[in-house]
This record gives sequence, C-alpha cells and structure tokens, in this order.
Amino acid sequence: MTNPCDKCKIDFKDSEYPCVNGVCPDGNIEMCCFVISIDNYEVSGYYLKEGTDALFRVKRDGVMIREGFIAAYKIFNICAHAQDIIDGEKAKSVSGYEIALSPI
Repeated sequence: MTNPCDKCKIDFKDSEYPCVNGVCPDGNIEMCCFVISIDNYEVSGYYLKEGTDALFRVKRDGVMIREGFIAAYKIFNICAHAQDIIDGEKAKSVSGYEIALSPI
C-alpha cells in the first residue's frame, strides 16, 4: 500500500498510516540524535521542539517502514538496540522494539 504523507511526502509502502497517527512530525523536529545504517536499514532518532517525546524512524531500502514517538529520555535505547530492531524487522517481529523499550 502506498500512502504518502501530504506534508513530508514520505512514501509508506509497508505502513497503513502516513507519519504517526496521521500527524507529520517533520516540522516539529529540533535535532537529529542519531542515524545508524546496518545492511539496507536505517534507524534514526530525533528530539522534538515541543513536548516530552522523541521520534524514531526505521527505513528499509530508503523507504519508511516504522516510526513512532517515545519518551525523549528513552530515545537512545532505540540507538543502543538498533541491531535488535533490525533483526526483528527481518524476522517480521516487534521483538527488537520490545527489547529497546523494556523497563529493565
């Protein structure tokens, strides 16, 4: 399914939702925290100008496959577990996100 966001023009071939819950966060990005490239995947995290959340994005072959909001203080958990996230995506599993967002 192709469902490009009207604001950022990102093409979400593997997602039912454009951007995050229909809201384009691109205009609210304060700074990029990290970008990690492994194989044909890219995991990135961003602090936002407003609120207490951060944004993470996962791309495969340059196409956005997941993005979401996370408490800003946890954004580097996504960075630390990028390999787990990618391994999970390859296995069509959310296990990598569960590891990254685990309270332990």
